Parts: sequence; C-alpha cells; structure tokens
Amino acid sequence: MWNDDLNIRGAVHDINGLMARALLSAESLRSHKDQGVAKQAGRISTVIDQVAAICRQRLTDLTETPKMELLDHVAVERLLRQVADLVSVECTLADRPIDFFVHVSKDVKVMTNPEQLFRILFNLAINAANAISRKGGSWIEISAIAIGERVLFDVCDDGPGLPKHILGYLFPHLAADMARKGGRIGCGLVTSAHLAAELGGELRLVRASRKGTSFCVSLPSKPLRATNGSERRAVSEELVAV
Repeated sequence: MWNDDLNIRGAVHDINGLMARALLSAESLRSHKDQGVAKQAGRISTVIDQVAAICRQRLTDLTETPKMELLDHVAVERLLRQVADLVSVECTLADRPIDFFVHVSKDVKVMTNPEQLFRILFNLAINAANAISRKGGSWIEISAIAIGERVLFDVCDDGPGLPKHILGYLFPHLAADMARKGGRIGCGLVTSAHLAAELGGELRLVRASRKGTSFCVSLPSKPLRATNGSERRAVSEELVAV
C-alpha cells in the first residue's frame, strides 16, 4: 500500500496529465472564428497552465527552493493583466459592473517565482471580486511599484471591507485553527501569506473598512540566499499579524 506522500504524488501526477489533455482541447479552440469562443478558450488555457504549474511544483522535492526568474516591468505587467483577465470573468457575472485597473511603474524589476506570484495576486483579486459581487463596490486595482530594494504589489478595492469574524483569524498559524473557526473562509489569504513568505516577502492588510480593502504584498527585488524546506517553513510561520 502506498503511503500518503506517494498517494498525493500519484494523484498530482495524474491531474497534471489530465490537464495537459484539456489544454490541447482548449488550444484547438483559440483559432475559432467566433471571437467570443476564442477568448474564452484562451482563458481556459491560462487556467489550465496555472493548475499544471501548481501540480509540477508539488511534484518537486519540498527541500528545493522555488525556481526564481527576473521579471522586468513588462513581464510584471503581463502577469498582472493575466490575473485581471481571469478575474474579469467573475466581474462579468456580477449584478453590477466592476472595473479592473492595472498599474506597473517602469522601474519595477523583481527576482521571484512567477507561478507563486500569480497565485498570491489571483487569490487576493478573486476575493475582492467575490466581495464586490455580493455586497457592492465598483472597482479593483492591482499595482506594482519599486521602493528601495523591495517591490510592493497592492490589491485594492472599494468593496464592503472584511467581516469582523474574518479579521480575528485572518492569518491563522494552523490549518486546524482555520477549519475550526470557519471552514474554507480565509483559505486563499492563508495560502497567499505562506507563498509570500516562501518568496522572502510578506502579506499585509493595509486597510479594511466600509470604503474598501487593501492588501500589500512586499517582495525583495533581489534574490535571497538559498534556503532549505525546513527554513522556508520556519519563515512562513512568521506571518504578519493584522
């Protein structure tokens, strides 16, 4: 009988294989004469790419550091607009229109793992879109600016803010604690906080009021020294309190 680790690796391997087949099907529709179909096929391809990237990452040895790449402002803006394009699907389904703004300063340059950065920003943006679609608001903004040796990624909205019962355990240290207090509520935030910590950065809640919510992801612009898995896990426990 396989142990839990092998079971997980086997499941991830199979999911990755199935996603590859789905990607081939989606790619065949990207040249469809109906532009609406072609656009949705492109979005499906992007989602599948991200799922496959997560699967590949989980299949790697957990003692390895995330693969880092140097992203200039063009690459960063491309990534942010990719997030915006996927979140815009949620926006189109809302009862009220939601505007999505992307801003990247020209001096932005960051050494990071693109897949992890995408997951962080996507989680924050989709949370904002969900809140606005349920409770009201009209815009979401995602931006990147360079300050000293760090790059700040801000995800802001004019939605209803965060409920008080979420603020009390926004960054729980234990998954069991999160499950006990609200099931999956806040799971995306916890995931984003841990991913930011793995990249040598941090996730901060800047503002949460009836006028909107603002999160800031601060990442080092230069590569950090190599760390093993246990060191990264220790860093990820030092999550920033609200």
